[in-house]
Amino acid sequence: MPNFAALIFVGPGNIEACRLSRLCESLLIHEPTVQTLVIIDDSSEHNFKEILPAELQERTTILPNPRNKRGDWWQGGLCVGLAEGLRWLGENRQVEFVVRLDTDALVINRFSDRVMAALNANSETGLLGTWDKYPLKGNQRLPHEGMSKTLPPMFKKSMKYFAIWRHSDWPTRIQCVLNRNDRIVRNVISRAIRNGYRPGDFIQGGAYAIRGQLVQDLYIHHLTTTPLAFLSQLYGEDILVTLFCYAVGYYPEGCNQSGDVFAVQSKGIPAPIDELKNNSYSIIHSIKGIEAFSSKFKSMTVPSDVL
Repeated sequence: MPNFAALIFVGPGNIEACRLSRLCESLLIHEPTVQTLVIIDDSSEHNFKEILPAELQERTTILPNPRNKRGDWWQGGLCVGLAEGLRWLGENRQVEFVVRLDTDALVINRFSDRVMAALNANSETGLLGTWDKYPLKGNQRLPHEGMSKTLPPMFKKSMKYFAIWRHSDWPTRIQCVLNRNDRIVRNVISRAIRNGYRPGDFIQGGAYAIRGQLVQDLYIHHLTTTPLAFLSQLYGEDILVTLFCYAVGYYPEGCNQSGDVFAVQSKGIPAPIDELKNNSYSIIHSIKGIEAFSSKFKSMTVPSDVL
């Protein structure tokens, strides 16, 4: 059995609690031997003993998001959470891969063997998920029209020795290479670009897999040991994890076509559940569009017709 960990972020509110419970139940059904579950708790005040399946509780580590309600949750806040989760795993676990799951993802089939097979097939692959093609139909996804315009000037500025950042929602910030946090961000971006990263490209968030050695390399090179370095970043964790991948010399790879693991897109699911099952997908995202149609979702159970 592959030795892997699951990394999940959770925020406050009953809906998040329901989604987390449902996701963990689905994970346990299809991957009962998952060794480690790491939850990044963003000031949720949840009682996790009431939410998590009893079988997972001894395997679970709850980490508070170091941002402590500072910054923007969808951008720097998620980046800090990602770095914190990968830092803990790099320091405390030796795993073959980490599967990152949003609470609105769902596991519908076993996936660990296929993730390991894909990673073993190419030693340079560091990330698996929705990459250059959209799921199922295979339409071209990259270069991403929006991000390819906004990220290059942002990264160019982040690599300067000195810069002033002004934002309508946040206080003016002075960037200086003498500041450790700014130096870490500059190091991650510059290393990624030197290794072939094209600003604007990113693995689709929601669900993806990270090679375990990549997690170790990030920790060894001190790229994740100061999670708060990423608090002021104006992009999400899917962009940061792509930078991390390139920064330590790996590359993303698509694993989201028929017969692959990830049926993942930003909104909704790529096709009806039955069609995704028939195409042997294992992890789907986002199910926000279908959960309202089932009262069972709201009672923290996994509907049998989905699993």
